[in-house]
Amino acid sequence: MRRRRGDEVSRRWITQGFGIASMSVLGALVAAFASCATNNEGEAVGEDASTSTLPEAAADAEADAERDSSCELPDAQCTGPVVPCESVSWCMESTPVTPRHALTAVWGTSRSDVWAVGSGGSIIHYDGSAWTQTPTNVPSTLFAIGGSGPHDIWVASSAEYLLHGSGYTNGTAEWTNEAPVGRTPVDIDRDTILSAVWVSSTSDVRLGTAVGDFGYPIRIMDPTFMYFGSGNQLAPLNVDDGGLRWRTIPGKGSVASIWGSSDDDVWMAVDKGGTERGLLLHGTGYTGPAPNPTLLADRGCVVGCYPGCTACAAVDDRFAWTSIDSQSKLAFRAIWGSSESDVWAVGEGGNIRRYQTGDPRFQRIASPTPHTLRAIWGSGPSDVWMVGDEGTILHFDGTTVSESTAQFPLGAKPHLRGVWGSGPSDVWIVGDGIVLHYTGRNPSHAEGGR
Repeated sequence: MRRRRGDEVSRRWITQGFGIASMSVLGALVAAFASCATNNEGEAVGEDASTSTLPEAAADAEADAERDSSCELPDAQCTGPVVPCESVSWCMESTPVTPRHALTAVWGTSRSDVWAVGSGGSIIHYDGSAWTQTPTNVPSTLFAIGGSGPHDIWVASSAEYLLHGSGYTNGTAEWTNEAPVGRTPVDIDRDTILSAVWVSSTSDVRLGTAVGDFGYPIRIMDPTFMYFGSGNQLAPLNVDDGGLRWRTIPGKGSVASIWGSSDDDVWMAVDKGGTERGLLLHGTGYTGPAPNPTLLADRGCVVGCYPGCTACAAVDDRFAWTSIDSQSKLAFRAIWGSSESDVWAVGEGGNIRRYQTGDPRFQRIASPTPHTLRAIWGSGPSDVWMVGDEGTILHFDGTTVSESTAQFPLGAKPHLRGVWGSGPSDVWIVGDGIVLHYTGRNPSHAEGGR
């Protein structure tokens, strides 16, 4: 029987700090090309919309460590003695990562092939019986993980650290750094945060970045083409020598999450800070002549790009993007769907949204929590899990969203940051110093749980 974490553990965890790319260069570009910094997709919103805040694991860890030190019952944000596993739906699991580390994301391909990543370059793997740590030699926080299968795995930290692995073999895994630094048509700051990963195949990877309201600066001066704008995504760029290079894709705002049902149907949650926070975009494959009309429409930033132009391939996108009304002025932290016709988004203020084929906009779903929701996954349209701050775990059963119960260590309830499962009775949650496992049990509410 696997050993579960039932002992009292410290709630102070370590999360490596990260730097956000300097905005000085971008400021100069904005001054020179004012129209490039103007958001034409929505008006400025009210409260809680002053700046982009993705990702924020480091700041959260510091605040929560302080909160934990003064956590006392009967504070609703605190837990008492650890309850028995049998009395709750979610049980703590033992891992080689110390309770002082934050795990930011979880993903897998089967019940015996599950990965979790987090602070201090942590990568752990579950083989169906135990979690094992794999070495990375990365000092910074890993924010996202995704792949096309068990032998094609991508783990993102920053433009300096983007790991690619071929799977778990003989008790370990080997990682190659495919970092965008030095592999893009334009220079990109090595501290640029890679906040999201989406992979549809071994040759189709899309990265989202978190660099404030406007994105990272793009400046291209080709003899026949000039572009002075900003970007918030990266994708592979085919080159003659066969080496991996990265295309800088124009866009504004910080990308929180990317999910797709296929290689030509992709959704993205974006936070533009003071201009538009709750932005949900739908991307569909563009197969017309180069360049993408989206690039041509950005006339305030581009000079010399015309239908049939090939010089602008370095910033061209293979998706045409449409903004779908989210009915929210607050940022979304995660987007996921059970299919191309059923897409969900969750985020700040406990906001839950659902979009189904035929809807004119995302529909509001009643939420039982005011806490930020950071991740979402489901086995189908009537079995959806959402997790977030203060140990929040929600479940949608096809009719309503309700809270679930879990084991937590003594102290402040941890922020939960990732959720993934191989099926309805095998689901994992990771967060600040904790890993939880669900096997289908649904007992009644227990004190000390949630």
